[in-house]
Amino acid sequence: MVDYITQALESRRDAIGRAWFSQVLPLEGFRIVDDHLAFDDLAVQYGFSQPNHYQITWFVWHEAQQEEASAAQASALPPAFKSLAAGSYNRVQNRC
Repeated sequence: MVDYITQALESRRDAIGRAWFSQVLPLEGFRIVDDHLAFDDLAVQYGFSQPNHYQITWFVWHEAQQEEASAAQASALPPAFKSLAAGSYNRVQNRC
């Protein structure tokens, strides 16, 4: 009985994971490693999908002009971002 319940719960968990992870970008654990953006893809980690290729665009907020300016389209941290002052705002857009 315990094995049946465990298998049923695991099957249900996996079905829910496949359904929802196909509708959102299930990424977490964002970090900069060797000047590149790194993150964990939960759909790949849990076996719900194959690894994807992501298009990453970096933006920085220019307070003086009250606008965003695109800095680069690559996973590498743009050189200008390495020298931003503490408290600077930036954004990363990630597309599959």
